[in-house]
Amino acid sequence: MQWQADHLELLFCQQKNDTTGEKQRFPRRLYANPQQPEVCPIFALALYLGLRDGRSEMNGKLFQGNSQYKHFMDGLSNVLKEHESELLYMGYVSYTEIGSHSIRKGATKWLSGQPGGPSSISICIRGGWSLGGVKDVYMTYEAEGDAFVGRMLSLLPLLKSEFAVSAPEFTDLSTEELDRHITRVFPGLAEHNQMKPILHRCLAAMAHNKDHVLQ
Repeated sequence: MQWQADHLELLFCQQKNDTTGEKQRFPRRLYANPQQPEVCPIFALALYLGLRDGRSEMNGKLFQGNSQYKHFMDGLSNVLKEHESELLYMGYVSYTEIGSHSIRKGATKWLSGQPGGPSSISICIRGGWSLGGVKDVYMTYEAEGDAFVGRMLSLLPLLKSEFAVSAPEFTDLSTEELDRHITRVFPGLAEHNQMKPILHRCLAAMAHNKDHVLQ
């Protein structure tokens, strides 16, 4: 995980079309959505890191524990159960109909239906699905295609100039001041130099969305 230019890049060791992790890996890009903090991945990351135990070490892991699938599903089930009446109104029979795969499949289905949206090739590659046969040889990953998908998934408005918006940043703080604030908000993480560019944008996202933080 690293910050590049105007986005966060993630590398996955394994994915659907490479369960052994032997293929060349390409980064997935995540973009901020300053207008909609409730769906902004950078703001969500900021809240998560800000709530971590500052005394604990990351040990190379973003999420602690040995069973992230169970941890995620337990949290997802609790949220869905709390809002089950809304799901029933939407046509679901039970909150148990929604699982971890629903997010990825729902995202790709939504992308596929957007007029002027990304190509099916970029969508499949982002989802980690094999295209099959000769397509996997000639239709490969391109940074621009993944960037397009990333901005769409952050729900940035495709037909408006805000689609190209950048993540919030501090422009009036010195490096020393910024480091001091990062250490205060993210204790235990600021000492990792590779995390500082990410923490900078996380802190900026929290400041930009301070009203949501205080709720």
